[in-house]
Amino acid sequence: MEGWQVWDLALVCAGQLRIAPSGAVLGFDHAAVLDMAAAQGMPIAAMTILLPAVEVALVDAANAERKQSA
Repeated sequence: MEGWQVWDLALVCAGQLRIAPSGAVLGFDHAAVLDMAAAQGMPIAAMTILLPAVEVALVDAANAERKQSA
């Protein structure tokens, strides 16, 4: 599995986010993302290791942008 494959999955799963009532991004809906990974034939064990790193970057960037636009 390559890093770009994880990134592509993260982009496809952009609608699978958990959002707080305040509008803050909490992270991915992991069950939905892992289901999508399985449907694409990606190794789930690798995704459970790589996905949290992508999630941290996504949450940080989304919440920083949210704060700037407020």
